[in-house]
Amino acid sequence: MMENNICDNLLNLAFSEPKKFNESVDKIVSTTLESLDKDLVVRKLLSLLDITTLHDDDYKQAIEDIVLQSTFEIDGNRGVVAGICVYSNLLPLLNAINIDKRISKVVVSGGFPTGQMSLEGKLHDIGFAIENKADEIDVPINRGLFFEDIEELCIELNAMNSIVKQNPKAKLKVIIEA
Repeated sequence: MMENNICDNLLNLAFSEPKKFNESVDKIVSTTLESLDKDLVVRKLLSLLDITTLHDDDYKQAIEDIVLQSTFEIDGNRGVVAGICVYSNLLPLLNAINIDKRISKVVVSGGFPTGQMSLEGKLHDIGFAIENKADEIDVPINRGLFFEDIEELCIELNAMNSIVKQNPKAKLKVIIEA
């Protein structure tokens, strides 16, 4: 209840007295930052990140290297990143390495980075990722379709999502690669 009062008061100040609003926000932010456990914040931020290797010469050594980077220790506390992201064809190599179970196996697919691939090719690539136990599949939208034929884009996204749903634990993430 108190938080709502603070929010209501800040909203009222924002519209009625913008200068006081800015001062109040600055005070809240500075007080909050001073009381934060910085190590805890860094561990939390790192645990939300996907680390990525998307080089044209990636192969076994690159996968082994990124797996080594996926765990960290801060002030005696061990943590892991949220995910490791690779091209879909490298997923079997990632699967061959024993990684922490808390780390998601993420792939870029669907004509990454532009989305300029036939729908059949995208579906085949996504199907390969699902068969190889990807936890998340990141696909770029075809920006040409976005601007010129949004209905066709929706058809593509629904078709891709239907393949991803073959693994109930897997997620489709649609990205804009710009």
